[in-house]
Amino acid sequence: MRVRRWGVVLFPVALAFAIGGCGTKQTLEQAINCDQFKRLPDGTWSAKDVSLDYVRDGTEYQSNINGSTIITGKKGNEDALLLAALDKKCAAGQ
Repeated sequence: MRVRRWGVVLFPVALAFAIGGCGTKQTLEQAINCDQFKRLPDGTWSAKDVSLDYVRDGTEYQSNINGSTIITGKKGNEDALLLAALDKKCAAGQ
């Protein structure tokens, strides 16, 4: 039964790595990949099928942008924060 003992040992080790690796520790600005966004002439941004995982004030967030989405900064607090982060990180390169 050597195999069974290894299974008993490996499962808790794998579980510990899975739990320890859960969650993100990056900010919204760090989560943004500028190549996934395009700045439009009116100062808004477009994106298609982007998922952002980030932490703000100790809380984890996931923002999924599906389809052709225009980020205007006028659709609530998260949209405004995303617009500001895009302007700060990506505007110079576009």
